[in-house]
Amino acid sequence: MTEETPKALKKSHISVKEMLEDIGVDRDVIDTVEDVHRQKVSNALAKIRLSRGLTQKEMAELLKCTQGRISKLETGKDDDLRLRDLSDYAQAARVSLSVTIGPQNCAEAIKHHLFTVKQHIDQLVTLDNGKDLALSHGIQRFLDQILWNVAKLIGSSKQALKKADAQKASRPAEIEIISSSDSFAGTKGNLNELVNA
Repeated sequence: MTEETPKALKKSHISVKEMLEDIGVDRDVIDTVEDVHRQKVSNALAKIRLSRGLTQKEMAELLKCTQGRISKLETGKDDDLRLRDLSDYAQAARVSLSVTIGPQNCAEAIKHHLFTVKQHIDQLVTLDNGKDLALSHGIQRFLDQILWNVAKLIGSSKQALKKADAQKASRPAEIEIISSSDSFAGTKGNLNELVNA
């Protein structure tokens, strides 16, 4: 007795979960797929290792642990990871790793990235020992380019904001009147229409 393989679906799906539900996959399988998808930190560890060109065995040697431990770190649940695991992994792979715990809004994310950029710029500046004029000029040109590009990005964002504000200002104000009187109940419209009615 063989199971039929589902044929290609004509419907496009928003997510893998939706597709699996449509083809009638068991709920346990769908939940497992969702769990794997949610494991962002564990998946990131594997990507870090691969980006450094290391096998799990080589990473295990760097961390002085077994290859099985590396496999568990990279495929386990994020909730089971310890900060020490992340720290050791980052040091062994020679990468920096920052951890944000809890939700982060856009403003917090931008601040975080700007402080990270500042740290990298500070490291770059320390390379200039004052003895190599070409290096000094190169770093200064690079910093000028960064300043110019950031100014352009912020300028274009401010222009977009001004444009959005102008569009909002050109629309008539809308008000809704809520009253127990039947004559005005549920009346909604722009302010000019209501005043001139």
